[in-house]
Amino acid sequence: MHGAELSGPWSAPDIVKFLEDIVIPVRLGAVGADGSPRVVSLWFLVDEEKILCASKKSSHIARLISRNPKVGFEIAGERSPYSGIRGTGVAHLNEDRGQETLRRLTDRYIGKEDSDFRSWLLSGAASEVAIEITPVRVFSWDYRDRMP
Repeated sequence: MHGAELSGPWSAPDIVKFLEDIVIPVRLGAVGADGSPRVVSLWFLVDEEKILCASKKSSHIARLISRNPKVGFEIAGERSPYSGIRGTGVAHLNEDRGQETLRRLTDRYIGKEDSDFRSWLLSGAASEVAIEITPVRVFSWDYRDRMP
């Protein structure tokens, strides 16, 4: 986050800590072929100050990013007191990191213990691509001190 233009109450280290601590999906917006936005929810993690996700190489979001790497994102809880970040960035598809990223995401979101769901997710890892988002602008907000 250090290279991104920041606004709001949080510093770059505050944003990284928030992203490391919260385990909810990112809402990722990409530009459709007709110029209108498309929004998907994906699991994410922070990796070297990038937001890292995974998706099938053939997914709609991967196709959109390959055509236009400009993205928007929001990571925020849906319950009071509200806090979070939103911003814009540039996404890069990295096929070499797809399997590793999916494994790290399953560790983060469902745990490292064997389960049928985890096994099913990882069985398709060879067809995954990592989505590496480099934030350009990040806006943070934090109403925890003002809300119950």
